[in-house]
Amino acid sequence: MLGFIYALIGVAVLIALLHYKKVKTDTRRRTYIQNYNLTFLRPKLRKYHPALSDTDLAQVESGLKQFFLANLLLKDQSLAMPSKVVDTLWHEFILHTKTYHEFCQQAFGRFLHHCPSEAMQGSNKAQLSIRKTWRACCSIASISPRKPHQLPILFALDAQLHIPDGYYYTTAEFQSDQTEPKHDDTLAIYAGNIGCTTLKSGDGNADGADSSASSCSSGSSCGSGCSS
Repeated sequence: MLGFIYALIGVAVLIALLHYKKVKTDTRRRTYIQNYNLTFLRPKLRKYHPALSDTDLAQVESGLKQFFLANLLLKDQSLAMPSKVVDTLWHEFILHTKTYHEFCQQAFGRFLHHCPSEAMQGSNKAQLSIRKTWRACCSIASISPRKPHQLPILFALDAQLHIPDGYYYTTAEFQSDQTEPKHDDTLAIYAGNIGCTTLKSGDGNADGADSSASSCSSGSSCGSGCSS
């Protein structure tokens, strides 16, 4: 009997240690993402959006960091990118293959791939992916996902910065008293025209991610989900 009690104590201690290690790792990765300097990408982004000020560009960087934090929070789940301007910044980051690879290893412990929107086949899957991103961003920004008083920055940026052909949202589109969202054709259209992410374990490389993203043909319906 005493041996059984010791065994239970041992298991409890092991579980506690594993939980502590996970919390410590997640905290370190979250801090790394929050403090990461993305300003070296500003000249590239300004080529696409010359009207954006330094303050605007800093907001876009914050939006990309929120997206990265959402991926850290939900780990292996595929998330849709709901902002056109943030997606452009992400593309530019990916093109710095060595730097992006090193960032992913520190931030996620694996490579964060960009995949074209064809990977989200069907409107239901696309809607689910955009909803996952919404819920994660709301959690990060301390916003109620079903009764939001404002949009998370990642969902607000395109409208806030008047991005041409950007993706504009309102809080009403996400309000729901249901545990699971009802089908929403508008959200499905948004998600069907932007990229999603997949986290790959092991020593993935940025060249592989780029070739995956570039599988869209020019002018295809995947919109900003395609790498150029």
